[in-house]
Amino acid sequence: MVIQHNLRAINSHRTLGVNNSQVKKGLEKLSSGYRINRAADDAAGLGISEKMRAQITGLSRAVKNALDGSSLVQTAEGAMQEMHGMLNRMVELATQSANGTLGAEERQKIESELDALKEEIDRVSEATNFNGIKLLNGELDKEWQNVTRIHPSGDVTPVATPGGEDIAAPYVSTLPGGELNGVPDSFLTGGTGPIKVEPKPLTGNSTHLVFSIENRNSPGNYLTYEMDMRPLIKHDKDITYDLDLSPFGTVKLENADAPSVGTRYLVRGLANYLNSLNPQLSVDATEISKTTRELVDIDGLILQVGDTDHDYQKIYVKIPNMNTDGLGISGITMITQEAAASSINSIRDAIDYVSANRGNMGSLQNRLEHTINNLETTVENLTAAESRIRDVDMAKEHMTLTKNQILTESSQSMLAQANMQPQQVLQLLQ
Repeated sequence: MVIQHNLRAINSHRTLGVNNSQVKKGLEKLSSGYRINRAADDAAGLGISEKMRAQITGLSRAVKNALDGSSLVQTAEGAMQEMHGMLNRMVELATQSANGTLGAEERQKIESELDALKEEIDRVSEATNFNGIKLLNGELDKEWQNVTRIHPSGDVTPVATPGGEDIAAPYVSTLPGGELNGVPDSFLTGGTGPIKVEPKPLTGNSTHLVFSIENRNSPGNYLTYEMDMRPLIKHDKDITYDLDLSPFGTVKLENADAPSVGTRYLVRGLANYLNSLNPQLSVDATEISKTTRELVDIDGLILQVGDTDHDYQKIYVKIPNMNTDGLGISGITMITQEAAASSINSIRDAIDYVSANRGNMGSLQNRLEHTINNLETTVENLTAAESRIRDVDMAKEHMTLTKNQILTESSQSMLAQANMQPQQVLQLLQ
């Protein structure tokens, strides 16, 4: 019998603390509804659950994205439906005007209505939008871009070189800022930097080119020369030539459409002249890249219908230009019987074109509906899986709580009895 250490009381106290902790956790789970309230409850389960939550959140947003996309497609298809109505009216007018019983005055009135219908088609194609995104003006189909294609110089017809090796020399004159035969030493020792070439249109079909060579050690310090290209090229505002003159960089010859002979003169002449500036440099003039502005296919409008950046989580919406130019009816007229008759086929082709695109919109809308159904099913199944990991079984947890509460009360009772044991020592001392 000892009184300094009451091991029975210590054991009862420790057990009471454990039971109290379990009761606390049980109350927390029952009050929150979650089995995992902190990482310590289930570290692995918490990681899996949070990953599932992120996927559920992303897919739930994707459902709304698909619904927005469906609304966008419906907007576009509704505008096309109205275009069908106007095109059908055009067929009626064309058939009427093609009849020989009408006179010039009646056909003039028909032409006025035709013009109004064409203007309305153009207006609808430009005005139809969803959240500010224009749908029918071609912005979701193609866009104008500068397209560069490489053409080896061997594709250009070889010709005899007139005027000696440096064929550019006869056409070069000095501008303020440099002399043709007096290149400063700083340009030779420091090396030449980028070259910029700009067109300088003159009267008629003649063109001068102004090209400047930058001092590599002194950015912004240029030698500038003007080259008279009238014997070599013809002026064309729609064409750009890029000449790869390494190591100087790319020389852009904007608005210069050179014929084959002139192009070869120009490339070889500039190459010879630039090489003459510094014998240590070798200019490669073996390739010519021609840049033109062309309509290029684009992805169109992209609907994000998944929770990752993979391409299979995206749906692309492409809608062509639906104005009168895109439909091929901008030039039709019904002012004469013959013109009205010939316009019927053009209008019918336009109707078929609109029908095909409406069909595409319908197919896309059906696809979006299937996408929405699949996303909602996936969200439902993932939520069920996440619930099995994260949510608490209320009945089971209540049963565990009841057990722990009984154990707590029992521990308290045993602690009281253990504290009574040392009192027996008093009987020995009497």
